[in-house]
Amino acid sequence: MRHYTPDSPHAAARLLALAILADGGLDVAELRVLDDYEIEGKLGIDKRLFDEVIKDFCFDLAQYSDREFVAQLELDRETIGHLLRDIRNAKAQMELLRMMVDIVNADGSLVGGEAVLIAEAMVVWGLDLHRVAIDSRSARGSVSPRALDRRSGDRGKVRRIA
Repeated sequence: MRHYTPDSPHAAARLLALAILADGGLDVAELRVLDDYEIEGKLGIDKRLFDEVIKDFCFDLAQYSDREFVAQLELDRETIGHLLRDIRNAKAQMELLRMMVDIVNADGSLVGGEAVLIAEAMVVWGLDLHRVAIDSRSARGSVSPRALDRRSGDRGKVRRIA
């Protein structure tokens, strides 16, 4: 695998490419998820950069395989962990995990490679989906900070505010 500077748009784009390819194919629904997010503004990834990174990542995957014919390329947990550790910024990790979850859920099914990627991201980055979901809703304004009632002993529980 090629080396990218930690926390760079290239490193982030490669993780999004990995999420898209984790089920073994390039799905239009998964690509549409990227259009829904403003990845250029949030992560500095424009369309040209993403296209370049996904092409390079596919090439690296083909080189990474030591088999003569491979119907579906898979990465081991160690390699996935190495790629995830290229993102060190906590805010970027949270945003990328949110995007990766939406990407792998875009086609309505979660296959093994996708589940491994999400699980590894949570372990390597020390995040959990509950926290990501709360922060995501809070960032979009659907959960008020007052919704986290710390006085009642329900510390950390979220109540929806209509």
